[in-house]
Amino acid sequence: MRSPQADLETLTFQPGQPARWLNVEASQPLVAAALNSAGGRTVELVVEQGAAPPLVDISLLEDLIQRRVAEFPGIVGVFMKNLDTGEELVINGDVGGGDCVVGTQLHTTIGRAGELRGQGHGDDPG
Repeated sequence: MRSPQADLETLTFQPGQPARWLNVEASQPLVAAALNSAGGRTVELVVEQGAAPPLVDISLLEDLIQRRVAEFPGIVGVFMKNLDTGEELVINGDVGGGDCVVGTQLHTTIGRAGELRGQGHGDDPG
């Protein structure tokens, strides 16, 4: 199984892949029958598939944001909350509260293919 992976260059997530393996025991009789057949020499081997990989979770998102914040030449504070599960993500939570406060609203969803999609706008209260 391959777990979901974050791609820092594209700011996307690559979905995980379930484990797959050849069921040799179930495939052997099919191969033997094909070898003994004059016409039906094609075999579809039996390939088993494991459980689905885990979905992208908040820890993977945190890793992606941490690496992005590390590249930024300034001070960044991030707070996110999954409104469905209540999970929170806080990075540099003590940043802010100075003379100028910039409020930003950002709505982001993680699409089925793993890409971040969002709309945002900022308001400068003055």
